[in-house]
Amino acid sequence: MKKAIFLVLISALIITSCFNKKNISVSFKENENKFEMNAVYRPARTQKIEHYMQSKMLTSTVFNKVESNTNAVLVEDGDARFYLQSSKGNLHIKLNKNENSEQSYNRVKEMCEEIKEIIAQ
Repeated sequence: MKKAIFLVLISALIITSCFNKKNISVSFKENENKFEMNAVYRPARTQKIEHYMQSKMLTSTVFNKVESNTNAVLVEDGDARFYLQSSKGNLHIKLNKNENSEQSYNRVKEMCEEIKEIIAQ
């Protein structure tokens, strides 16, 4: 009987942690050649993040409104070239510093830091 109660409690704990909508993760990796951002966040934030990025990139629409999945290499009007992978609740941005000016790198890095703030709201 104690074993059954223990198993039920463990199962409830696992289920609760799997459906916790407050689980977010934002990480940055940077070295002399690249800058990367990986983010996992509440899917409800996806549209707000996509709208923000669209306003910062000043390019034509890149986000697929039907599936909300994007996998592309983008060249921003300001000359920044970076890889973007996006789906509901997930975002990955990778910029090769050797292919971008310092100004472009700083613009993308600033955008990523502002995205982190949107995710944390």
